[in-house]
Amino acid sequence: MTSPHHHNFLARILYIESKSVIAEFNRYLHLPLPPFGSLVKIDCRKYLTYGLISDARLKGESQAQNAEFFENPVPLDTEIHILPVGFQSKEIPSSIPIQDVPPEMPAAGDYVFMPNDDELQLFTIDLGFLKILLTDPIATAEGLIITAIRKFSTIYPDPQSYLIRVTQELSRLTYNDREIVGRILNRTINQNPKYGIDERIKS
Repeated sequence: MTSPHHHNFLARILYIESKSVIAEFNRYLHLPLPPFGSLVKIDCRKYLTYGLISDARLKGESQAQNAEFFENPVPLDTEIHILPVGFQSKEIPSSIPIQDVPPEMPAAGDYVFMPNDDELQLFTIDLGFLKILLTDPIATAEGLIITAIRKFSTIYPDPQSYLIRVTQELSRLTYNDREIVGRILNRTINQNPKYGIDERIKS
């Protein structure tokens, strides 16, 4: 298991709540939380579990935090909620992560890390996380999709190529529901002007 002294150490798992993993943020980082929708990995017994940050709140509180909460140094007693969207065998570390519900959920005491650039690149090869989020009843599911594809697209020299793949997969999963696909893509494009993809994706 990876040492908690690893420079990417983010949090420690406290407990599992329904489909979400609840972790205590590493108070010694003295940094803002990773943004909503950020990909993280959890070092479990047999697998590396990948998940998206779906919420952050003060320990013991039920109210979700707004976007500003992610932009400031966090209070000491802060919990992050992680929605698992994939896993990778620790026996084959170079394999492409499988984007599906993990065969084993993380356990209390497991450590959460930020993936490095190579791990992030490997994860974005597949688009299985879209199906998981589209079928998940959590209120932030669509927001997670928008944030995740916006972040993942920036990994590629030509973000448009990734967004085209996403569009095709969303169309397949929603049976060509133009309202859902259009809403997701429009919000992704409108929130992402600095990458210069808004006009090209419309072409």
